[in-house]
Amino acid sequence: MWTLTIHPDVFGRDLMMPERLIEHMQSHAGVHLCTFAEIADDFSKRQPRAV
Repeated sequence: MWTLTIHPDVFGRDLMMPERLIEHMQSHAGVHLCTFAEIADDFSKRQPRAV
């Protein structure tokens, strides 16, 4: 699993660039866009805390 995060200051500079990047990423098999909350939930499931 790979995670790509983009700071809002960078993401908003060229309004078409984010759309082109997302379209390009989604054109590949196995790509799933998700929220940080979904990433955190997935990580918690894969790496449970030792009690």
